[in-house]
Amino acid sequence: MAERVRVVGGWAFQALMALLGAISLLILALDGLHFFLRDEFTGPFELKNAVTGAILEQPLVSHTIELIVARLESWLTGLGVRADLVLYPHWQHAFVLLSLALVGYAHVVRDFAARPSTSAFRYVSALACALLGGLMVGTAHLGHPGVIGFPLVSLFAFLGVNSIWRCIVEREPAARIDAGMRAILWLGAAALIAFVMLDIGHAKKFTDGSSTPALIIIALMGAGIGLAGGLARGTAGSLSTKSMRQPGSRWLENTGPRLGLRVVAMLGLAGMLAAFGQSDWRMSHEANAADAASPGAVFRDCPQCPDMVAIPAGSFVMGTTQAQVEQLQAAQAWNQDLYGDELPARKVAVGAFALSRTEVTVAEFEAFLKATGYRPGARCWGLRNGLLDFHRHANWRDPGYPQNADHPVVCVSWRDAQAYVRWLSLHTGEAYQLPTEAQWEYAARAGTQTHYVWGDDGEGSCAFLNGADEQARLLFPEWKTLGCNDGASFTASVASYAPNAFGLFDMTGNVWEWVEDCYGPHDPAQHGPAQLDRAKTSAAAQTPTCSDRVIRGGSWSYGAPALRSANREPHHPRTRGSGVGFRIAKTL
Repeated sequence: MAERVRVVGGWAFQALMALLGAISLLILALDGLHFFLRDEFTGPFELKNAVTGAILEQPLVSHTIELIVARLESWLTGLGVRADLVLYPHWQHAFVLLSLALVGYAHVVRDFAARPSTSAFRYVSALACALLGGLMVGTAHLGHPGVIGFPLVSLFAFLGVNSIWRCIVEREPAARIDAGMRAILWLGAAALIAFVMLDIGHAKKFTDGSSTPALIIIALMGAGIGLAGGLARGTAGSLSTKSMRQPGSRWLENTGPRLGLRVVAMLGLAGMLAAFGQSDWRMSHEANAADAASPGAVFRDCPQCPDMVAIPAGSFVMGTTQAQVEQLQAAQAWNQDLYGDELPARKVAVGAFALSRTEVTVAEFEAFLKATGYRPGARCWGLRNGLLDFHRHANWRDPGYPQNADHPVVCVSWRDAQAYVRWLSLHTGEAYQLPTEAQWEYAARAGTQTHYVWGDDGEGSCAFLNGADEQARLLFPEWKTLGCNDGASFTASVASYAPNAFGLFDMTGNVWEWVEDCYGPHDPAQHGPAQLDRAKTSAAAQTPTCSDRVIRGGSWSYGAPALRSANREPHHPRTRGSGVGFRIAKTL
């Protein structure tokens, strides 16, 4: 009877792991291959959300994961790797698959009865390595070789850590030496793969798809073949009674290692399939790279995508000139502490690119959430009981004031915006990103060099923007407001005001907009020697110690000085505000 219970329990355990693995494989493959069948598989998605939501999205767990990601980002920055770790939803599937593989490998019931401390250590280390591996996978898009590289790092790190444990607990010197050599081998392999994946030697941003599609496919095929070979060996060994009696083959007697090999092989196949689909999608779009939209053209890459406007190449003076400073000082509108970071002005060349006609709307952001399951955090600088402050339950759905589907989305962090542009890039096969600071100001000025796109007088601006006006004064009497009425107390529907010469709406006012750059001195040379080459270009400012990002454009709660085209402010990338949204850019 006991034997039957053990067998049935083993089969039930394997069936549960296979079910969870199948769901994760399906979702990972759908994301990678851009299948149009997502609506046909709502059941697995709902089950996935129920399982992962019950565990991974609890406040304590979510906060712990945020702390781990922040620590990883800090550690990588110390190595010279520019790491902006924005988690894709597929990290959860990678974590589930790695957990199944590593815990299955560690699941040795006989050892658990004889050496419970060793088995407990195996389970804990398996889950820890799976969590770190899943987080690293989740920071890379599905076309990046890290999708298979980081799981291999996780597996080798697990084997290395357990070899160190064996080196500690083993009593025989020969066994300790053997375990120590294995630990060096496994940890060395993990470090080597991590070094290649992170591209530490070139200090690149590892989340970029630097490898060619062909290289990704070859690398993943090699990994898949190797894992399939391990599966074949395990299956063949399990069918051979004679081989099971041979020295060194006893591990094949247990279903745990065989199950672990199966799941690892499935993981390799899924990663190869997903990356192949992503790479194939990208290659199919490379032929259309020459068909870039002509300047001024309006286009859309998908039904859920924002309308994009093609911006022509050109040059402009970025920042505030000394003559403009003197003009503002004469009008008592210059504050050196607030606006000194706009100096010195410099001439910048900008290549052709596309920018969304409006800020990303509530409806467009909601389409992203429904498609991916991504969940922005709560706690936003919102309005409650007439007071603006950080509120625990303020979020993009309820910032404290009414919004419609065509209003700009707010209460989104820089990381939320990065997640959106990554999804849009995966969904369309096009290269979307946040605009650089130089691109944003070039587009906002639209050929002008005045304080505002309409001129130098900010008081008569209500036909062009949504700022702190007479209606805002009724709600907040202490504010310094514009002497006109723009018709909106808070955010307004996008495209409610006059466009600029490039056909862009709401570049000034309505909501602040995140850009790609790290916040720092306006002079690139002051960011460090690595930034000297971008002094006259529109490239984003990036520094190893990037603590704040830049927001541009002002919002519904700001008066005339903050609404100037040159104004810039720092904002922590995890901070959310009821006056902060974003728009997107695209490489042409």
